[in-house]
Amino acid sequence: MDSYEKELQDIAKEFDSFDENLKNAMRSSPMLLGQRRMQYGSYEERLTFGNKIMIGGDTDNLIDFGHIVFVAPKGLEALYEKLGSKRLDGCMEYRVCHTDADPDADPDPTSPIKPEDVKECAKAFKHAEQAQEWKLARNLNLRNGSTVPSRLTSSQQIK
Repeated sequence: MDSYEKELQDIAKEFDSFDENLKNAMRSSPMLLGQRRMQYGSYEERLTFGNKIMIGGDTDNLIDFGHIVFVAPKGLEALYEKLGSKRLDGCMEYRVCHTDADPDADPDPTSPIKPEDVKECAKAFKHAEQAQEWKLARNLNLRNGSTVPSRLTSSQQIK
């Protein structure tokens, strides 16, 4: 589908000059190429609607959820966003908790944080009197309202 990807790049260059009716028709057509990671490093490609494709982001998110969602090819992110694709990182929910009292505790669902908050959280733990362990869980919030948990929950002891 390399030639089709080239066609999409040409469309991306001219998209802003298109008539609004054409843009709306494109949004409601399964014309965008989505790529999903399969087993053993292979990829599945499919033509689908913009709102069914995610725009890639954080490497860890792509590793954990790349087998579930179709992702826009690199270089076409702006076009895909204009045609209804959402950013994968924007659909992530992060939760963190201290695990001092209960090392098997799940991350607290009442503590949503963003990835950049993790660094600040780690700094605060480093200044604590004693070593503290924390867990970070990532969930992908899907358009249909369901949530897919990451296969891994990060756990780290800091001190």
